[in-house]
Amino acid sequence: MIQKDLQSTLTRASELSDWLAEFFPMQQGEFTTVSGDASFRRYFRWCGIPLQPGYPGTIIGVDAPPQHENCLPFVRVATGLLNAGLCVPQVFKVDYTKGFMAISDLGDQMLLDSLGAENVDEYYTQAFTQLEKIQSIQSFDDYPLPPYSTELLLTEMQLFTHWLLPQHLGLKLTSRQRTKIADLFHRLITLAQHQPQVTVHLDYHSRNLMVLENRTLGIIDFQDAVRGAITYDLISLVKDCYIKWPQHQVDGWILAFKNEQPGLQNVSGDEFIFWADTMSMQRHLKVAGIFSRLYYRDSKADYLADIPLTLEYLIESTQRHADFKWLGQWINDELLPLTLEANEKVMDQNQEMA
Repeated sequence: MIQKDLQSTLTRASELSDWLAEFFPMQQGEFTTVSGDASFRRYFRWCGIPLQPGYPGTIIGVDAPPQHENCLPFVRVATGLLNAGLCVPQVFKVDYTKGFMAISDLGDQMLLDSLGAENVDEYYTQAFTQLEKIQSIQSFDDYPLPPYSTELLLTEMQLFTHWLLPQHLGLKLTSRQRTKIADLFHRLITLAQHQPQVTVHLDYHSRNLMVLENRTLGIIDFQDAVRGAITYDLISLVKDCYIKWPQHQVDGWILAFKNEQPGLQNVSGDEFIFWADTMSMQRHLKVAGIFSRLYYRDSKADYLADIPLTLEYLIESTQRHADFKWLGQWINDELLPLTLEANEKVMDQNQEMA
């Protein structure tokens, strides 16, 4: 099976290379791998000396296997974001049947690799301004954004109980635990849908913001956008799964963002912090499950190292709200130690196989 998957991957890369060369012929053209991500998509760079006037000398080719991915949302959302004045990749060419796209190149410099205590306020101020523009978009031409529905919110949180607990930690929940978690999921869904509903990027964090040559930010990986809670993207950024900032600084950013929104003037700071904390619970339950699935389903082990931070965020978000303290206590006392132990076991196994 692994050999078959590898052959399919190589075949698609070759087909994408030929497809790009057909529409964007280059003198001394070079086709190189850029990266993959947490989906089935893969990215390649096609660069050289363009043989047609007006064409850029570097283009990103996207391989989005149609049995797993759909290029249409990317194209429609990209157009809407560009029209709103945001810096996102421009789509030059798309083949929906093959699952190929040619898009503009925003470079390789992720915000994550540039962040430090000395510049985080500067970069996050830019990111907040861009987020306000995203949230102000009411509709996308020919593409009504799907709602962040009860079903979707629930399905995401169930990744925690399906992939992290039994698969990675080897836990089997009792009937009482299952009931308590089901009630938790229902409460978090209700709280998320009670917030103002806006355009949500759905993965707005430091690996999906690119630092450009003029120190401005470009935005990628927006194809899963939905209409959902106003705090979701904010939490994705300030409680980033790949980098952590002091709680007092995070709270300051959250409240500053809230105070810039005219529609939130009647919402108290405490209530907005509560919205953000409960939204953080939903997101980090989801992401902890996704990171586990990426290993057990997709053989991507690197994301396991990021699970402990998602659990730390859950502990942090629950400890200041009485109704949710039990969750933080359970994670702190049992799940986090088990996660560290399971991660070490996987690392040892991988080293033995290397």
